Amino acid sequence: MLLQRFSSFYGPELTEIGTGEATHFLSLTHWIEARKFDLSKHASLVQELLLMPTEYEVRRLSRKESANWRSDWQLIKTAVIMQGVAYHCIDLYPSRPIKSQLVREIERCGISKAVADILCERGMKMAAAPKVCVLAENKVPIVHLNRRLRLINKRFEGFWSLVHWRGRFSNKTIHDWALSSGLPIIYVGDIDQRTLGPGSEVLRDCADHYYVFDRRGDKRAERTVANVRSAGKEVEVVLWQPEQMDDMFI
Repeated sequence: MLLQRFSSFYGPELTEIGTGEATHFLSLTHWIEARKFDLSKHASLVQELLLMPTEYEVRRLSRKESANWRSDWQLIKTAVIMQGVAYHCIDLYPSRPIKSQLVREIERCGISKAVADILCERGMKMAAAPKVCVLAENKVPIVHLNRRLRLINKRFEGFWSLVHWRGRFSNKTIHDWALSSGLPIIYVGDIDQRTLGPGSEVLRDCADHYYVFDRRGDKRAERTVANVRSAGKEVEVVLWQPEQMDDMFI
């Protein structure tokens, strides 16, 4: 069977396989089969899966290694498929995906046509959902990040994309939270890029909503906030301080 290249896309950065950049998936099928495995345990196998030239071969290798599938695969399967469809749609923009082809490909992965159609619709809806950029230094306590991310997720009812800024104020915890939550991740900026000055329009234009963490009393992010607001974007400043750890175990 020839490779159905119409569904290829760039997905999230997967540090376990050491790409250091958005991972290329040759098809939606490659995404689905790769996500059946725990990367922390089977990184080399996932790399091998991604190199398979056809849908048929990637499914065959995955079935051969089915004893190593994630134990929670049945629980996360629908979220994984929706996420893959969303990535494909985002990567394809401004062109539109051919829904019938995506549905047939999902069917070939063992999903009924009715369910495949629903998952495709939801994935396309997720791709069109609000794009949210969260800026936070790495020293922001995880408890504060988790609380705010849960509130953002509730606000958008689970349908939004994280715009991950690669420059200064980039936070790996936020990236990994979005990845584990089944949200699409859009990468913007360069490593160590400043949020102000030349090239900062990339940050201003990348999202619909912004959340900026700033340590109480520091105002380090004040100019960054003003820069983004100058483009008419919605920005919410989240103040934090180290001693506010009372809800760590809630």
